[in-house]
Amino acid sequence: MLLVDHFERTARENPGQTFVHFVQDDAQSDVKLTYAEAQERAAHFAALLKGLGVRRGEPVALLVPNSAEWLVYYFGCQKIGAVASGLNTDLRVGELKGFLETINPRVLVTTAALNALAQELRTVSPGIRHILSDAPAGDMLDASARSPEPMLARDPTLDDDALLSIVFTSGTTGARPKAALQRSSSIINGIAGYQEHVRLTADDRIMLVTPLFHGSALNWGTTMAVLAGAPIVLAARFSASRFWGQADRGGATVLWTMGAIAVILLGMPVSDVEKRASARLRILFANGAGGRWRQVKERWDCGVLDGYGSTETPGTLASADCYDLPDPYPCLGRPVKGVALRIVDPETGADVAVREVGEIVSRFGQGFAGYFNNEAALEEAVRDGWFHTGDLAYHDEENRYFFVDRLKSIIRRGGENISSFEIENLVVQHPEVHEAIALPKAHDVLGETVFLGLVPLQPGRSFTLEEIHDFVRDHLAPFKWPEEVRTLDPATIPRTESGKVKKLLLRQALGLTR
Repeated sequence: MLLVDHFERTARENPGQTFVHFVQDDAQSDVKLTYAEAQERAAHFAALLKGLGVRRGEPVALLVPNSAEWLVYYFGCQKIGAVASGLNTDLRVGELKGFLETINPRVLVTTAALNALAQELRTVSPGIRHILSDAPAGDMLDASARSPEPMLARDPTLDDDALLSIVFTSGTTGARPKAALQRSSSIINGIAGYQEHVRLTADDRIMLVTPLFHGSALNWGTTMAVLAGAPIVLAARFSASRFWGQADRGGATVLWTMGAIAVILLGMPVSDVEKRASARLRILFANGAGGRWRQVKERWDCGVLDGYGSTETPGTLASADCYDLPDPYPCLGRPVKGVALRIVDPETGADVAVREVGEIVSRFGQGFAGYFNNEAALEEAVRDGWFHTGDLAYHDEENRYFFVDRLKSIIRRGGENISSFEIENLVVQHPEVHEAIALPKAHDVLGETVFLGLVPLQPGRSFTLEEIHDFVRDHLAPFKWPEEVRTLDPATIPRTESGKVKKLLLRQALGLTR
């Protein structure tokens, strides 16, 4: 079955079930759609695309912020085999140009508020023939625009390997993001291993606060909810001040997000609405939350799941037996059922021994289906049937994986390889540090030394090199100690859309390169 088949089945068998509760700034502005209502809208949208000549496997660009309609367009595309391609609505014309050059869409879907931007994009992407806007003058879903023959069922000739979506990679190295193709079958198979642990049912409500143009919310969170026939509680974006009120209104039982969001919420004062909403929480899943599991359990009394994955591949899941291990690196858990991972020598591709650091590789095809219009990138990333993640890790005797660093983030000081992640993971435990960023600084003799940028919990706090040396003294060998420490303004740190630090750009901005 395709993902859209599960969507249509719930619309038939449980039409009144909530599909999406879009939580906004206040309850009066919230939007709710049942599966039946979303199915009807998706059917009309699919018919509209078909009438415009959109073909199977053709990208449809969605310049749409998180909304109930985003999900309607997503499933409408699936009905005809078109490939939904989400774009970041915070970007400008020059930034979006490269994305559009990669996918070259004929149809761009947008909103009234972004219609002017969409019209500008047509000037830099001449392949765009149709701009579909929800503006009153051209509402594609009003009665006058609806086809008399909506596609209530998806194209029956689509097979299980039908393409599903394009998710752009984060591009943390400064290179242009790549358009990763996703297949319905791969996404469904990949999420099955997670479902064994989360055990989502139709009675759960899974809350998503990260962008739908990212894999975490779209490929994993949305897929898991639809496979279970469960409601999605969706926010336009994460807001620490509004989060618990939105979770309360949506009745969220599962939070599927990023570790950084959990850290922010833990730093907020406890409120009555948090107490009420968190009492319903059953599970928090967040990449990078494992190190805070005790705080999560103590404050919200819910299960904590961490794990490893990427735009290109599902990966691992970490639970209770990972969080109290003495290893200096965070435990990522074991590969989920149906996912083949190995750790290999980055140079030779040979498997490494237990507890030996190497690169994580994933069998190609169990995740993404390649890069759209970028065969060169695919050939570089996939060798002998294995996708090379660029992530360094090791596994223990119980086949638990431990993340060491990004291959390109290793700091090479005088012949020693130093994990920037190890330093960051230690220093962020300082009670007055909110974020730690370890970077290589060019050095004429040693090649590179360790630079440490720190974001304090309280504005105005600054850190000295001596203070940090005292903090790491009993935990790091002296050659790993930072040789320069600076307090950073968080507003000046370049980040990807998912909040990851663009380390190359930050190094350049700080003058750490030659």
